[in-house]
Amino acid sequence: MIHIAEIFTRKNSGEIARQRLKFLLVSDRAGCSPELLEMIRNDFLHTLSRYVEIDAGDLTVCVLRNASDGYKGKLPALYASIPIRDLRK
Repeated sequence: MIHIAEIFTRKNSGEIARQRLKFLLVSDRAGCSPELLEMIRNDFLHTLSRYVEIDAGDLTVCVLRNASDGYKGKLPALYASIPIRDLRK
């Protein structure tokens, strides 16, 4: 059952980030598409550009599989290289 407060309550950035990460992990396990990585790259660019000046041409996002100590197999990890030109004031 959905409460009225849930409909009108704005989600904070942490909740949005968790949802995006879950989506990323699911899509990576299914074979992450280049289109998805481009959407993630654009989200990074849009969000971070509010705070810093970014060199958009050199922004790189990739998903790699790394071994984890507490998990059998390899877990996906999101790596981003984001060159910052200047801080916004």
